[in-house]
Amino acid sequence: MTSRNHKIIVASDVKSAADSCRSSLEAGEEWIRLDLRGLDDAKSDKVAEEVVALCSASGAILTLVDDIERTERLKVHGIHLTDSDSDTLRAVRERLGANAIIGTDITSNDADEISRLRALDIDYFSFEGNDYLVE
Repeated sequence: MTSRNHKIIVASDVKSAADSCRSSLEAGEEWIRLDLRGLDDAKSDKVAEEVVALCSASGAILTLVDDIERTERLKVHGIHLTDSDSDTLRAVRERLGANAIIGTDITSNDADEISRLRALDIDYFSFEGNDYLVE
């Protein structure tokens, strides 16, 4: 397995999320995972639009946490799901398509769990704070 880290931004407001994204990109980050779950829809839209613009301008990958509608609408690179249920992962892959980046959290990184993810066409998983590509 290959580990691939990226900057995780948990948004609390537009300015702090944009500032965190901007500084991360300036420091060389190439992938941002944006978590908007703590914001209402209006604030989430503003933060997402700002971060999408920053990532687009720098060529960085952007994934959203647990927000399939906004992922589709804004045409970002993919989604990170905190639910690793097989039916959910299959449905999201079908909905977003083969080119979308899909990651998920897991609680065990044993061989059976990794084989299950591989069969579901998942790109990466997070385990104990680290991300691993599914190869």
